[in-house]
Amino acid sequence: MKIPISLLIILTFAPLVTYIYNFGFGFSDKIETWGVFGDFIGGVLNPILSFSTLIAVLYSLKIQRDEFTEVQRKESFQIYENKKHNFETTFFNFINHLNNLINSFQQNIEYSSSLEIDMVNTQPGRVTFYQNIADSLSEFEKDSEQNIYSLIQNAILKIYFKYIWNILKYIADTKLIEENEKHFYCEIFKSQLSSDEIKFITKALSKIDKKLYDKLLVFDFFTDTFSSGPD
Repeated sequence: MKIPISLLIILTFAPLVTYIYNFGFGFSDKIETWGVFGDFIGGVLNPILSFSTLIAVLYSLKIQRDEFTEVQRKESFQIYENKKHNFETTFFNFINHLNNLINSFQQNIEYSSSLEIDMVNTQPGRVTFYQNIADSLSEFEKDSEQNIYSLIQNAILKIYFKYIWNILKYIADTKLIEENEKHFYCEIFKSQLSSDEIKFITKALSKIDKKLYDKLLVFDFFTDTFSSGPD
């Protein structure tokens, strides 16, 4: 606790004022009188000065401790921010690579023209992907007894699911961010997915990796908020 300077001054001069008040003011020519005066002043001031020194040392230690705590807090925050930055860099790279992967799923569609000449039309990767995932879900839902792996036997969907599995496992298992932040990044990732994709991932993951599925349930990943229209 910091002692005001004015209080120290008062405590310092209080013994002198007390001595003058009781014994009067004047200069003695007797050495014994000066000896008594010195003993009185020293006997009163020494404890006060010692106590003041102790308080000053303790206050100095408190300041040093507070400064050290603040340095530690800033260092811990910086370490956490660096970890979070590393996580986000990897996370968004995953998303970019996933989009590039889907766009690469081009498919050549053969058809006959009005001139009776076979033609080939290249179907964009994202259209091909959405068509494959819709067809796979439709076929799987016709027979609930099918093995879950039949849902991803399509080469395109097998590659897609492996990539999705790695992204979700990275979010669920990472130590680079806090648990309460994982829900936020799950929502970011989920916003990239269509309703059919969420349905596909839910069915496949619940059977293939139940442990990861249960972790993601906590983050409400499988709830498709916009799957149904307005009431």
